[in-house]
Amino acid sequence: MLLAVPDTFDPVPAARALNALADRHPALRTRLRTEVPVDAPGASLDDRVEQMGVRAAATSDVIFDRTPVRTAQRIGPPGGGRTVALSGLGLGRLGIAAQMVGLAQGALDAAIGYSRVREQFGGRIADHQGVAFPLADVASRLAAGRALLYRAVDLHGRARTRSS
Repeated sequence: MLLAVPDTFDPVPAARALNALADRHPALRTRLRTEVPVDAPGASLDDRVEQMGVRAAATSDVIFDRTPVRTAQRIGPPGGGRTVALSGLGLGRLGIAAQMVGLAQGALDAAIGYSRVREQFGGRIADHQGVAFPLADVASRLAAGRALLYRAVDLHGRARTRSS
């Protein structure tokens, strides 16, 4: 399903381990999450899946053809693959939220900068309420979003500390 722990920021990163969620493990007849060395016999990667947006991790189907998976290579208990896979989504969502807060901050900074140099009707457009008020509204919404992100990150960190 998914893999790739990149060693570099190459367009096609080298992977150290295959991280896969098997929908139907033949021996267990259940979902299983595994991490197998990339050079394991019978393990291979299908073509890379093209992605939109942020492309920090390569995604492709992992193919196991009679690849031995040792008990030590399992992540979580047998049948717990879905739970393990979904638990990683929370942190990923926080990372995406942080990227979007940064993107919004950059857009706001650019808009404010432009409004201070653009002149219309004999003055800077930043001095007109029709421009200044919407920029202030965006700034307050951005501050609220950043505070919400920081709170979510704090709660995620506390939950991980309690479970350790």
